[in-house]
Amino acid sequence: MRGAPKPVFYAVLVLLPAAAIALAVEAILPRIAPAPRLAYHAWGNRPDTLLPGVEHRAVTRNYDVVFRTNALGFKDEEHAVEKPPGVYRVLLLGDSFVEGQGVDPRDHLARVLERLAARDGVRLEAIAMAASGWGQSQELATYEVVGRRYAPDFVAVFFCANDLWNNFATQRTSRGPRPAYALGPDGRLVFELADEPETPPAPEALRRYERPPRSEGVRALRRLFARAFRIATAGEEERRAARLAALYELPPEADRAMRDPGGPPGVPRDRRILFEALVAALHRAVVARDGARLVNVHVTGYLDKPMDPDFARLLAWVAERYARHGVETVDLERVFRARVAAGDPYPAWRSDPHWNAAGHAYAAEALWGRIRALRAAPPGAPSRRAHGAARRDASRRRGQTPIQSVPQETGGGPGRQRAAGVGAPCGGAPAAGSPGAGPSPAGAGAPSSCASAGSASSSSIS
Repeated sequence: MRGAPKPVFYAVLVLLPAAAIALAVEAILPRIAPAPRLAYHAWGNRPDTLLPGVEHRAVTRNYDVVFRTNALGFKDEEHAVEKPPGVYRVLLLGDSFVEGQGVDPRDHLARVLERLAARDGVRLEAIAMAASGWGQSQELATYEVVGRRYAPDFVAVFFCANDLWNNFATQRTSRGPRPAYALGPDGRLVFELADEPETPPAPEALRRYERPPRSEGVRALRRLFARAFRIATAGEEERRAARLAALYELPPEADRAMRDPGGPPGVPRDRRILFEALVAALHRAVVARDGARLVNVHVTGYLDKPMDPDFARLLAWVAERYARHGVETVDLERVFRARVAAGDPYPAWRSDPHWNAAGHAYAAEALWGRIRALRAAPPGAPSRRAHGAARRDASRRRGQTPIQSVPQETGGGPGRQRAAGVGAPCGGAPAAGSPGAGPSPAGAGAPSSCASAGSASSSSIS
């Protein structure tokens, strides 16, 4: 019996120094980084974003910038859902690079893109929908639920190497699982919908989701206490399970043996298969169904180091997957390295690969060059005819929800998961009254339209 209090004694032994460290952190940290914590909003029907309608100051050793989020929770200006006449609309979907981490909002690639177009006499509106940690799964979901309501003429989907991991629906954050697509048991894409029925407007979101600020010391103490409590109260079976779990961590050579020999280096087979399904779904949604242009854009890695051969193979593999659907790739890795070699200003923060103002300018220039070339294509080009037919067909479907195939429940409770055809972008739609929401579908006519979009995807070329 004397040995029983031992775990509690060890827990106290850990917590006392932890409390002292936390108090020291609390006193010193605000002097080093006087920035409030980012507040995130978990929407019920689309991937989470920053909290809408708030002003935030981001401070690191590289930058000190103030930005404001719009009603949708993105670091972008407000945009009317209805597209003004004569305006060419560009939708940018991506992760923290497109979100604009650390860059002044006036220097974001969306604003630079608009200025470049205006210089050439084109009325262009660029809409950025991006968040840190997103992959193609979250980008497809965002396009289906919100993005397509803005009727973009051109959609740029940005690829970062970690997207292959961020795509998984089982990925969890401190705010719970991100709504995302996954492959169901039957090989069809499944969009996991949360239970929240609607997207609240910004004032309501602030009331419902913003938490009173907690000190960094309190946060650290809570994490340490929770860990110490778990260790102190764990039974023998739990400790044994933890030891066994550690034994099942595969060595690198065994892990490589489980991958596809023909796949990109470092990418497990399940991530590759899901990525390919998402690329097909993006093409079907953006090009075949909605008649817009689609381009894949490669973001950059660490430009101060030589190009890694495995990274180059990965980018080539991604570009080839998009090319199978007639979607071309804008390779910013190549563009940025050429600019650096030419002695132009360095495009990223020195201790952070995210782009600075110069990087956003280079990205906007490369993207505008591609958009300008596509707009100048002759009217008789095959891709123009395909896009014209798809856009006329899309105008009849613009008001429908993305769920256009017969939904099939796959478990997880009512409304949690709905299955669509392989690669078919049939995710959830915004609730009535939410930003970007359109009219509800008219019931019986919906199932056939998803099938027609799928059949058209083989002939539509981006």
